[in-house]
Amino acid sequence: MKKQLVIRQRIDMHCTGCKQEIFTTKALDEIHKASAGIPRMINRVCEKALMYAFQNQKRLIDDYMIKFVVEHEMLRMVTS
Repeated sequence: MKKQLVIRQRIDMHCTGCKQEIFTTKALDEIHKASAGIPRMINRVCEKALMYAFQNQKRLIDDYMIKFVVEHEMLRMVTS
């Protein structure tokens, strides 16, 4: 629950008045798993997921999108 609160607080801080959910509960679980709870990594995964969603004209980010971003985008950062 704390991990979800941290992400929601960051969204609220940058998106004043944003009432729509952006990440599903399962997506938040995947973010936490992929980031190991490290705040900087949480931010990176969320940033990549938001960019991916924007490029694909999606308004809700689910766990499948997080898995895709982690497997394809985050690995690219490590191997570059």
